[in-house]
Amino acid sequence: MKGKKGIINRVLAALCFTMALILLLSGLGATLAKYIRQDANHGLATAAPFYFESEELAEEPLYHHLTEPAGGQLEIKFTLSNFIEETRYTGREIKYNYQVVDANGNTIEGKGGTGTLDGSGPNTAEISIAVDKSSFSGEIDGAKVDYVTVIASSLSPYAKTLSAEYGFTPRDPELQYSVEEQEGAVVLEIAGGNGSPVTVTWPSSLLTDPYNEILEDVSGSSVTFTPQPGNRYALTFLKESGGTYSKEDFTVTQE
Repeated sequence: MKGKKGIINRVLAALCFTMALILLLSGLGATLAKYIRQDANHGLATAAPFYFESEELAEEPLYHHLTEPAGGQLEIKFTLSNFIEETRYTGREIKYNYQVVDANGNTIEGKGGTGTLDGSGPNTAEISIAVDKSSFSGEIDGAKVDYVTVIASSLSPYAKTLSAEYGFTPRDPELQYSVEEQEGAVVLEIAGGNGSPVTVTWPSSLLTDPYNEILEDVSGSSVTFTPQPGNRYALTFLKESGGTYSKEDFTVTQE
């Protein structure tokens, strides 16, 4: 009887160890899946910053007016990066792919690719694609289309899609801006516009990031600068007392 109790005790102990190990691994897996880190000062789990950016592409598609080539092809160039400024970058490897969609809505074979942005520091990939002039003319759902679309997507550690349209027809460029919450900061991204000066106003509870090129010499809660059409600009603000911010907290106007 004593021998049976010993066996039972050993079995229970083994089961307890197994359950503890499963819980430990489950917790580790959840931590890795959420890509979070422990704040050394406060002991709080916070989302790690993630940047997948481009000067030419954006989450809301930009439009680039191209000069129609004399020959049969033209080159489309764009960049992909893992940072918005040198001190703010994704500290993990980013895997991505890209593709070109023609004016008929079809992916152009042989014009896509994949790549990796190293997480050891700020990194930028420069990509150039030769596209046939015929790809810029087509029809989708009965409507004529005169542009191609470049789409780039991050595959890991998070999914994010950027895109832009390239065409030969001039358009009145629309000023676009978005606000994204980051770790202890708020990032205002501005793109598009007609090349005229833009004035940005933000809440007084936000501090300007001294490392941000546009904001480094600013005093007060507004700045005026002239963005170049086709480029994307990121303005970083530091949170003085927590809270969350949205697009409605900022005013962006173009002259």
